[in-house]
Amino acid sequence: MTFEEIEQALSFHVLGFDAPAPVDPELVRAALQAVLHRKEVLIEHRSVKRIGEVSEHTVEPLHLSMINHALYLWHWDPVHNENRKFALTRVGKFRQTGRTFKPRPFNIDDEIDTGMGAFNEKNAKDVRLRFTKQFAPFILERR
Repeated sequence: MTFEEIEQALSFHVLGFDAPAPVDPELVRAALQAVLHRKEVLIEHRSVKRIGEVSEHTVEPLHLSMINHALYLWHWDPVHNENRKFALTRVGKFRQTGRTFKPRPFNIDDEIDTGMGAFNEKNAKDVRLRFTKQFAPFILERR
């Protein structure tokens, strides 16, 4: 079987809200380099919670992750003294400060374990949901 035959027989489509938001490839490259080489960066971030608010943050990039078709930059934020994340679609200015930083412990699985995807609340509560027989199979198919 050739690649062309596979391409004719198989396709993937993600539409609507779940469709990936476009991210500048240069931003992805710069973020990945900063993570790999432990380079501190100055980031301009547009808040999704406070519409119209744009703020600058000097952070230590720790990890890039694709969660539900969106790229996130996980970083140590010395002002908040914690690991945080920004969706790359909301990052404007991104430049290295010229400083490097020491490795920090970081485990993406620990970060997302207490939430749903990128919504990782530290004070998560266990809940029990019940679904009708009609929708239960769709829920059981997913993590």
